[in-house]
Amino acid sequence: MPILFGAQVFLNPFFVLPFVFLPVINMVIASGFIFLHMIPPIVYPVPNGTPGILIPFIGTGGD
Repeated sequence: MPILFGAQVFLNPFFVLPFVFLPVINMVIASGFIFLHMIPPIVYPVPNGTPGILIPFIGTGGD
């Protein structure tokens, strides 16, 4: 029974865009910005559970 409901979501080509292609596009854009020195790379490890808005601040050392 779970396969009947899960296959409709898993095999739907409409979900390829948000779950496969968009993360790849986001990584290419971010690496381009890092390469052009528009944003600093994260150089420090960030603890799990850190709020999302604090991750860049902590990871770059406040830069």
